[in-house]
Amino acid sequence: MTDERRQKLYSEMEEELSFHLLEEKNPIGNMGIFLSILHYTLPHLTWSGSYYLKNNSLYLGPFQGIASPAILDLKNSLVGYCFRSNEIILVPDEENRPEVRLSSSFPSELLVPFYKQQQAKGVIHLLSPEKNSFEKSDGYWISKMLVEFERFI
Repeated sequence: MTDERRQKLYSEMEEELSFHLLEEKNPIGNMGIFLSILHYTLPHLTWSGSYYLKNNSLYLGPFQGIASPAILDLKNSLVGYCFRSNEIILVPDEENRPEVRLSSSFPSELLVPFYKQQQAKGVIHLLSPEKNSFEKSDGYWISKMLVEFERFI
């Protein structure tokens, strides 16, 4: 996908989010809307979900896709690493990263931490069946949208 096409796609998602989240006061429902828009707009997504910090673990929040672990360890998971490091993590091809391999069904991953009032709150986790599905710019755009709609999620 070209950079121009990618930017247009994220601009369209921002418009749709503005429409749906304008008056919503339900953070869990709003995250579900956020993930649904990502899931059905970005090509090649198999799974898109959120994990929230609670009691030193990450708990599954709204998601789109197959069942997933309900609780992840902060120290022994890629999602936990993303949360602890506060960094966007891009895994273009899990075959070359056996330490993060979840399944051959998900060779490509993108993880984006999110915040509420400058406090780390959780992680958005995206999985794709296609290698190299994500680029650094996807992390940038998703992070930008999370900041823009922070008060709703």
